[in-house]
Amino acid sequence: MTRGRCLLVAAGLGAVLTAVLLGPVLLDPNGRLPGTPFVGAYSHVWRTWWTAHAVADLHVLPATTSLLAFPGGFDVGWFMAGFLDAALVVPITRFWGPVAGVNTWIAFTVASGAALAFVLAVRTGLSSGPAALVAVGWTVSPFALSLLHGGSYEVLPGPWPPLVLLGFVEMVRPGGLWPPLAALAVAAGLLLQALASWPAAVTWAGVALVGTVVVALRTPRRTPWAALGLLAGLAASWGASRILLPAPTHLPSPVLDICSLKASEFHFTHLGGPPGTRPLLVSSAHQWRSHFVVLVGLAGAAAALASRSGRLWALALVPFLLDRFLPIPWIPLRTVPGPPEGVCGLAATLLEHVGDRRLLPLYLLLPLAAAHGVQAVARALARQGLPRLGRVIAPVTIAAWLAEGWMAAPHGFPNPSFEVPDAPHARWLATAGPGAVLDLPAMAGANPTAAKAVLSRYLYEQTLHGRPIRAAVGTGLSHDPADVLDAIEFALPWDPEALGLTPRRPPRFHDAALADGWDARPLVEAGFGWLVLHGAFVAPESRAVVAASLEASLGPPEVFPGEVRVWRLDGP
Repeated sequence: MTRGRCLLVAAGLGAVLTAVLLGPVLLDPNGRLPGTPFVGAYSHVWRTWWTAHAVADLHVLPATTSLLAFPGGFDVGWFMAGFLDAALVVPITRFWGPVAGVNTWIAFTVASGAALAFVLAVRTGLSSGPAALVAVGWTVSPFALSLLHGGSYEVLPGPWPPLVLLGFVEMVRPGGLWPPLAALAVAAGLLLQALASWPAAVTWAGVALVGTVVVALRTPRRTPWAALGLLAGLAASWGASRILLPAPTHLPSPVLDICSLKASEFHFTHLGGPPGTRPLLVSSAHQWRSHFVVLVGLAGAAAALASRSGRLWALALVPFLLDRFLPIPWIPLRTVPGPPEGVCGLAATLLEHVGDRRLLPLYLLLPLAAAHGVQAVARALARQGLPRLGRVIAPVTIAAWLAEGWMAAPHGFPNPSFEVPDAPHARWLATAGPGAVLDLPAMAGANPTAAKAVLSRYLYEQTLHGRPIRAAVGTGLSHDPADVLDAIEFALPWDPEALGLTPRRPPRFHDAALADGWDARPLVEAGFGWLVLHGAFVAPESRAVVAASLEASLGPPEVFPGEVRVWRLDGP
């Protein structure tokens, strides 16, 4: 296959798979988002908006912000994983809105990821049929479907990992790319992956180290170029991390919990349960099992061992399979001296974010090995006088791979999407008087899933009004019930059914915290000008009494659709 035809087929395949995955979102890019509204999708809308606002309006780096966790501020870099995607779509975000910006970089990630995976596969010696299996396996795996469904857009299978592997392939391939350009591909892929998602970059840096060793064994004379690409990528990534990941001052509560756990508790709580009990390609959040993909991948890897071109990819699966099924050494973080902001906090933050992301290479290496096995079987059939049968193996495997993804996912293809709701009260606040916004309920004491669902909604509303808010990303705030500012946050019980969660007993309503005559002056002195009660998120049995208590203390509110009430804290 010529290079021109390869690029043309890659682009077409990327466009088709993007349409298969995103579907309705492409028809309404400024009004819908992939996945469900009860997870982290809104956080990405905020990150896209904040990056454009910081760069274009404030002319500052987006690593920290004073608009969250008001009045203390927030270290965004540790919670948002990366900024590359949001930076790439700043013009679209500015002129079309952050929702369109998010959908643009999701579509780019899917399309370019599939295209680069196809090009990588072709350069490893695969024909177009098996190469298409690699693109499908990388882009439309149950893992990728779970990421879209769960709002983890930053870890979607994109173009940068295939670019890193492509650089090493060109170094060992006879007649490959000019070594300096191959080294540049490795360095650029590592840097761009770090800018897109630093937890994923940690894993791919380890893969790049192995790639350098492979180059040294196969083509020793190109070892300096492989080492240069690796070192340049790591150095650039480290430099970028020092800028975008400042020393954290607001670690998330899960990280603080990790620092006080015993080693065994950490292992089972934060690394996904006892080893060997999880399906190979499954999202722990959604439990989407993928038996066919595993069987075909491993069978293909076994067949690939018989071919020289596929043997390396089959062997590359071994450490990740061992990691998936064998015990992982426990990490006794509790024995590390220092406060949470020190060594323990940094190590825990890294492990909390990386988690199962250490297995990301498996989702590219498995279809690569399977595709080489498919090609080896097809060639063996051709030698036996059955070329037609050999030519249908790749299309049938691709169709079965897609079919299993459709059956394994709760909603099939295209991926479920939801309409981004309007927030009239947020648009009204954009032109109201000055002051920060206190959104209630603040989800203090809520489980992480519920807290993330509600707090990310508050972040989305900030993209409409632009005011500082008390909320932060995920469960990043610590609360003290004795603190005047936190007392009202602890007072409101949240409603799990409103978030699509299994009904559980929420925190009980504390009448004393919202008793008649409640004094708002401490909040006003702290810089808050507005209190917003989201009645839909408050437990039904408490909505009326909460609204009545606040009205008795603060006067009549502005009432908006969706049981939203807004009070001005510093009077008329």
